Amino acid sequence: MLFNDNSNVNKSQKENLNLATDQLQKVFSEFYNSFNATLQEVQHYEKQLVSQLQEIQKQKEKLEKAYQQEHQHVKKLHKVLELIHDIFNADNEKKVFNKVFEILTTLYPKAIVKILSSNKKTNNINIILSTENVDPEKEWFSVSPTKSIMNLTHPKISCCNQDFKTEHVSLSRNNYNNVYVPLLSDEDFVYYIYIISNNGMPVVKKYDEDIINTVIKHSSLAINKLRILNILKKESHTDVLTGLPNRRCALKILDQEIKRAKRYNDIFSIAAIDIDNFKIVNDTYGHDEGDRVLSLLADVAASCFRSTDTVARFGGEEFLVILPKTQGIAAVQVLNRFRNAFNKATLSGKLKVKDITVSAGIAQYPIDGEDVESLLKTADSNLYKAKNSGRNRVEWLSSDLEQTSSMQIS
Repeated sequence: MLFNDNSNVNKSQKENLNLATDQLQKVFSEFYNSFNATLQEVQHYEKQLVSQLQEIQKQKEKLEKAYQQEHQHVKKLHKVLELIHDIFNADNEKKVFNKVFEILTTLYPKAIVKILSSNKKTNNINIILSTENVDPEKEWFSVSPTKSIMNLTHPKISCCNQDFKTEHVSLSRNNYNNVYVPLLSDEDFVYYIYIISNNGMPVVKKYDEDIINTVIKHSSLAINKLRILNILKKESHTDVLTGLPNRRCALKILDQEIKRAKRYNDIFSIAAIDIDNFKIVNDTYGHDEGDRVLSLLADVAASCFRSTDTVARFGGEEFLVILPKTQGIAAVQVLNRFRNAFNKATLSGKLKVKDITVSAGIAQYPIDGEDVESLLKTADSNLYKAKNSGRNRVEWLSSDLEQTSSMQIS
């Protein structure tokens, strides 16, 4: 009976133990499932975080690269702006092109850089400057290939710069192995920038648009400025009607000739010329005919005087001739030949008015004066003597030589 009781107790304990074990296993299973789910969730979040960190890293690298590119681009632009200052200080077009060439070779040191021009009528190419066997300091040279300039390469950038008006060059989103850019255009030529890869790798970046435009704009403006200044300078020293140097230019040349003669102990002569009875021509035939007489005198002078002589319209119907290395007596002979030639030209039927003559007065440096004022005064005095002696004459009086040369047309 006692034995049976102990068996029941052990059986009961065993059942309780099994029950407790089952409960424990159930709890552990639930905990494990919960822990596993949590672990998977953590791993999922970890993957997301790693992915986000990787994306952030990529963005960081991308931003760093963009910053470096922008930094280099800004440095390029600053360098261009520094060099452009020299473009506007250039006193001739060659120096402008040399400076543009310097800018491009500085920006693209690994590329072949050329500046070309194309004749609009013939399409022949002029190589102005090139990194291939060309010294920028030497004289420019030209070639005339048989190919049209548009067949040289297809332009990667297109713009129109007619009459120095520049348009914004537009680059696509690509980098370039070669770029062929119109720089500026005038009446006869189109000028181009040609940048070529030296190793097949892109040399012009897609973000270089503002640099290219800056170079184009400022070089065009610089050359335009030079050409306008040259026109203004020429106009300020040129008589519009005859195309001869005007009074201002003549006085400047006369002053330079005096300095030259003083330095080399040389001589020269000047002649004051006046058209006889010019007022009667204007009053009778009108000012248009008077203008034709003045233009005819300029044409005859071009064929009668040397290239080293200066013939200038000094005012109204008065002209001044400067004859370097010429004695007074020789100047009288030259002026008489001119006087004779002009008179014959007025009889040739080119004018309505006929038989127009001129009078002239000579002065020789230094015996008739050693400065501008005294030489002009002597020449003018001799001119009035020629007028008062009957016109159609050339007079030269040298009190130092005590001689007078007065010659009249035969």
